[in-house]
Amino acid sequence: MTRGWLDVRNRDSAARPSPVVEGREYRLRWAMQPQDYVVEKGHRLGVVLISTDHDHTLRHPPGTRMTVRTGLSSVTLPVAPLAGS
Repeated sequence: MTRGWLDVRNRDSAARPSPVVEGREYRLRWAMQPQDYVVEKGHRLGVVLISTDHDHTLRHPPGTRMTVRTGLSSVTLPVAPLAGS
């Protein structure tokens, strides 16, 4: 339904990379490429995070791992009433 990219090495500037320090936590935010979509009642949404996207980001070395602190992470979704409701 939507997709977004962020190369953590370019988290502060697309023109200037910043080193990533192993074990350090980073607060990351990025925009998504939204599409209008109606989620049917009873269906669920999922979030998929991957360490690289071969079509849109630089490739990290094999074995790269990331950890997400799910208790501190969030996704904000715009919700609108159905037309005619």
